[in-house]
Amino acid sequence: MKYSEKLILGTVQLGIPYGINNHTGQPDWQTAHQILQTAWDGGIRLLDTAESYGNAQEVIGDYHASQQNRFEVITKLQPGKEPDSVIPSLMNDMELLKVDYLFGFMFHHLDLLKRNNETLKDLVRLKNEGKIQRIGVSVYSNDEIEILLNYPEINLIQMPFNMLDNWYQRGEYVRRAKDNKIEIHVRSVFLQGLFFMTANELPTKLKPLKSYLIQLQELCSEQQMSMEMAAMAYVLSRPEIDRVLLGVETPDQLSGNLNQINQLELSDEFLESVNAIQVAETELLSPVNWK
Repeated sequence: MKYSEKLILGTVQLGIPYGINNHTGQPDWQTAHQILQTAWDGGIRLLDTAESYGNAQEVIGDYHASQQNRFEVITKLQPGKEPDSVIPSLMNDMELLKVDYLFGFMFHHLDLLKRNNETLKDLVRLKNEGKIQRIGVSVYSNDEIEILLNYPEINLIQMPFNMLDNWYQRGEYVRRAKDNKIEIHVRSVFLQGLFFMTANELPTKLKPLKSYLIQLQELCSEQQMSMEMAAMAYVLSRPEIDRVLLGVETPDQLSGNLNQINQLELSDEFLESVNAIQVAETELLSPVNWK
């Protein structure tokens, strides 16, 4: 499989401004369509979206209405939904997206799954009817992955994974999930843009990550590879990772990534050096704690 075929285009940026290092804001609809077309032309066939991503679902549906191209789509349960409104909402999502089925329907976090046992039963029914191919949960910690291993209905997990939130942090749990035949998607490849900042640009709260960031910059320099490409190569090179979520701000940015991505190659020494990085301040690896 080409690396580009493992990519999922994240669409949160199509619906709302997003990311610590986002300098362009939310794209207009024309630019959003150009991003989607660039993704399609580059071999990407899967999108990640959610009701909570502003008007991202409408943008995708508008693109589908104007093209013969049809992406597969993962969308997510809106927090705060009443259980009896989830299934009608899901069918409405499919109508907005202009798709006949969903590649995956995900709970945005584990607590949503725990509070919606009846919804889970309904989703299993829809999966049996072919409306959903996978039922998943977006997780934020290894403890949550451990809990999900007890849910046979769940066959998709999306988790953070990157050069700091790395194999040292996640490897054991990825292996256990794969043993349970769970598909693994990863996000936060660039740690929401933190990897593109200089050490001196880090906000005060993130200063404890400075030494790790410098270490990564030095490793990338030795590899003669940009931080962006090294970050992508690191996650894409793991055979246990089924799909990798990529977010972009512009068509040119996506095109640049796709032009390089299938040429990526990292030395064993580089991979071992990254895996040896052990971030002690693990709470800072989750952007929800940056506020």
